[in-house]
Formats: sequence, C-alpha cells, structure tokens
Amino acid sequence: MITLQYPLQMKPCGVETKLIIGGQALGEPDPELINLIAKARDWYEGLKDGRYSSQLQIAAEYSLDKADVSRVLNLAFLSPKIVNTIVAGDHPAEMTVQSLKMSAGNLPSGWQDQANLLGVCA
Repeated sequence: MITLQYPLQMKPCGVETKLIIGGQALGEPDPELINLIAKARDWYEGLKDGRYSSQLQIAAEYSLDKADVSRVLNLAFLSPKIVNTIVAGDHPAEMTVQSLKMSAGNLPSGWQDQANLLGVCA
C-alpha cells in the first residue's frame, strides 16, 4: 500500500468553499516568505538610515528591476498580525513568494484591507 500525504486547506469563499491541496504544509513556516518580509524591512531601514539612497540603488545592487524593488518594499508595511501569521506558518496555503509579491503592488494601507486582500483572517 502506498500512502500519499498532502497539505490540505478548506477556505471559505462567499457561499462556496475552496479545497486547496499542496503548497507549504499547514502549520509550518515558509522560510522564503519570511525572508521576503525580512528583505523588505531591511531595504526600508536602509533607505531610512541612508545605506541606500534610492530604490534604483537597491535594484542595481541586487540586479533587480525597480518595479520588483518597489513591490517588495511595500511588504515592509504589512500588518503585524499578517507577519505573525506568516512566521507561525498559519498563512493561506496558496500564499507563495510570487503571489505575495504580486499582491504587494496593490497593498492597501489599512490592515483589515490587507488581510482581506491576502486571505488572512485578521
């Protein structure tokens, strides 16, 4: 007998429920997501303390497009609850580095709005 185990999550979506299979195992922190948020905070602190003079300097130093730097920098302003959820591994299974970067381009300033956008219970 072969047994396969996959992370599974039931996510309410209006009157329906999505069944999400795969992704990061539920309850386990995703080091790539955590590193992305840490990078955002480090870049923001670097801009504040003068280590970086601009987003263009960060982009050049890390061989990135300025738009990518801008999106990542927005993650420095995630609500503490969302950050704690990610660090604890309680984030939605479909949240990946790529999906978080894409959402960051439209990241609202309100913490409840952020939670709604990212599918995190706030």
